[in-house]
Amino acid sequence: MRNRALSAAAIAASAFTTCAAVAQTWTPVAEAPRNVVAVSAEWASGVQMIARCTGRRDLEVMMTLGQPVVQPHVAINIAMGDAEPKEQRWRLSEDGTILFARQPSHLSRSLLHHQDVVIELMPEAGPRHRYDIDAPSGTENLIDVLTSCRHPTTAPSEDSVSTTSPEWLRRPSGEDLARLYPREAATSRTPGEARMECRVSASGHLEDCIILSESPPGMGFGAATIALAPNFRMTPIRANGHAHSEALIQMPIGWRIQ
Repeated sequence: MRNRALSAAAIAASAFTTCAAVAQTWTPVAEAPRNVVAVSAEWASGVQMIARCTGRRDLEVMMTLGQPVVQPHVAINIAMGDAEPKEQRWRLSEDGTILFARQPSHLSRSLLHHQDVVIELMPEAGPRHRYDIDAPSGTENLIDVLTSCRHPTTAPSEDSVSTTSPEWLRRPSGEDLARLYPREAATSRTPGEARMECRVSASGHLEDCIILSESPPGMGFGAATIALAPNFRMTPIRANGHAHSEALIQMPIGWRIQ
């Protein structure tokens, strides 16, 4: 997960320095790597946003920040159009200058359908940051990104989808837990727990997971829980008759030596 985030940040930084985006217009990124479809938009405030479809058909939306926030992820309030603000946690690049949308399809489709977006960051330290994002023109270029990743281009439903009662098709085995148990904690037979939030793909796999808390700190239970995530698969969540690709799930994982 970490390597993927850094790779996205590196590509975004390259695009930001080489693409002369017209203000508030989605403009194709000519320098995007092979098999990547990307567009960028820039606002008068200096904030820039990139939406891209990778060669693996992963959709990513990222934006630059006027003030860096150096932490792995940050709490935000996001309001799209006339909808009430919702609190989420979004990932940050390692240097804290690039913010990654938690539900990139929902955000892209909101902007595509001319819904202005307000994003308020709430860092662990320091003042809050507010970004008012007017919906850019040039929507045909954003449509290219969405369709390349096989995402719909219809307006998103007002409510984002989350689940607290998953129906598991696959869960980690005892061997998986033993293999990934943090070495130092295993040696001292120290138990632990981590709480993670993941996005549920249309196929029911967990992706783009982040750690919300871990205990005891510094023992590696957060990293072990992230490594455990690929061993989960749940029945896909359906909305409006289709598998939902951006539902969010939070789950605690307990670690114990048997």
